[in-house]
Amino acid sequence: LSLINNIIYKNFVYLLYIITTAVLLIGTYRYLNINKGIFNKKIYLLKLNLNIITIDFIIRIFMKNIEIYLLVDIVNVIKLLIYTATIVNIAKENYNFIFKETVKTNKKLEEINKEIIESNYKLEEAYRKLKDRHLVYKSFLGCLPDPIVIINNNLRISYCNSNFLKIIEKENLREVVNRRIDNYIDFNIDIRKIVVDINKGPYSTTIDKDDKKVEVRFFSLNGEESECILLLKDLTEEIKLVSMKEELESIKMKEEIKKNFLSNISHDLKIPISVIYSAIQLEKILIENNDIEKISAYNEISKQNCFLLTKFANNLIDTSKIDSENLEANLVLDNIVEFVEDYLDSLSTHIKSKGINILFDTDEEEIYVYFDKEMMQRVILNLVSNSLKFTNENGTIFINIKDSEEEVLIEVGDTGIGMSKEFIKKAFKKYEVEDRVKNNSSTGFGVGLFVVYNLIKAQNGDVEIISDIGKGTIFTIKLYK
Repeated sequence: LSLINNIIYKNFVYLLYIITTAVLLIGTYRYLNINKGIFNKKIYLLKLNLNIITIDFIIRIFMKNIEIYLLVDIVNVIKLLIYTATIVNIAKENYNFIFKETVKTNKKLEEINKEIIESNYKLEEAYRKLKDRHLVYKSFLGCLPDPIVIINNNLRISYCNSNFLKIIEKENLREVVNRRIDNYIDFNIDIRKIVVDINKGPYSTTIDKDDKKVEVRFFSLNGEESECILLLKDLTEEIKLVSMKEELESIKMKEEIKKNFLSNISHDLKIPISVIYSAIQLEKILIENNDIEKISAYNEISKQNCFLLTKFANNLIDTSKIDSENLEANLVLDNIVEFVEDYLDSLSTHIKSKGINILFDTDEEEIYVYFDKEMMQRVILNLVSNSLKFTNENGTIFINIKDSEEEVLIEVGDTGIGMSKEFIKKAFKKYEVEDRVKNNSSTGFGVGLFVVYNLIKAQNGDVEIISDIGKGTIFTIKLYK
């Protein structure tokens, strides 16, 4: 610049000012056109500043040739005011923008805080209610008469009531919490699988605890955590009640049989006597007519009815002796094979008249054992009579005698209708009659097998029954050597 005179220098400065200002103006207008609409109404002061600068630029170009300094000063003052207003306005707008955002943020934070407070209040209320329910729930479980315990999928105890503590002989809950349930109860099954699959439905099993039968029921409590609740119920009283009920029904039935026993037995005694009396009257006429065949037939009828009367009379006598505990056996050593075979011969005519076959078999021809002959006759008579009742025509009654070193077995069996498993358990009890008697024309009072059992016991023997419905019955008498 020291090599250039003042005029050249002055012209260079104006030229530099013109070029620089023109470039800035062109760039600014182009930017505004490209980004049209980016400014809102509150920022139009920028355009006003741009226009003033443009006017000032034009004036300065012509100021070299025309003296318009006053106009330049006026434009400068206006430009300065507009510029100042623009700066103030921008600052104000920015402040308002920031302040509004802060206010909005604060309002949002206040609303969020209010929602949090309300949620906390609701949560506290829900927790309080849950706590109250939990206390009610624990009180309820504690008041239940049955032991209750809650376990998780690892079989660890999370809660139990006082009744459960009693059966495991613990004093407080802290001693058992988080301990495995199988430390206190032996289930004899894999209960882990039950707990895992408990959502499929309840499960129950029976265990032995302190010589008692206890039913354990598993119920799902929390499916997500595989928690379940165990309800333990002592079945001892229930079993006793069932037994008492059965016994009461049995006593009631026995009393009913007792009530009707005399009238029924009198009726059954009257019928054979009437038949025998009628046969005797007819025989007088038949003797006069010399009808030997019919006389023989009526004699057989009389014999059968005498057979029934003998059985009834013996059973009544034996029942009376058993009830009065006055039953004594007169044991003698004799050949049981010969005795049974001879007595069966006396019954064979009566058996065959019913259309039933009789078979006798023995291992040895001579087997000596102590027995009461009179009692053994009544035993065989009752068993054969029982087989006759429940064996259809063309059936078979068989008697087998088997010998061993310590005992003699006398089997009296038939191919009749058999007995149910339930009746076999109580067949030797007094006045016990099976439903099959109701479906059979034969009568029964439940004393025949009762007499058989006691007569055999009086001879220091035993008697057993093997039977199936529709497959016949076998009575096995054991006389010990």
